[in-house]
Amino acid sequence: VVVVVYAPESLQKKRLIEKGLTEEEAEKRIKAQMPSQEKVKYGDFVINNTEDLLHLEREVKKLYSKLVEAGRNLKKDSQSIK
Repeated sequence: VVVVVYAPESLQKKRLIEKGLTEEEAEKRIKAQMPSQEKVKYGDFVINNTEDLLHLEREVKKLYSKLVEAGRNLKKDSQSIK
């Protein structure tokens, strides 16, 4: 399972600068990675990280619940095949 946490580059840059990087360092770090739009194509699930930390935590918990439920269903399905 591939989970992508998405935020646009402008927001990534802003957050990196808030953490103490210079604008140049932030841009360099972002450019060293695959573009966000490209990463999203590979994700089985995409978590929106454009809001605050509380929103991100809620999104992660929702995804976790979905994955746990999918795991339970998979286990039930595999047991019925035996």
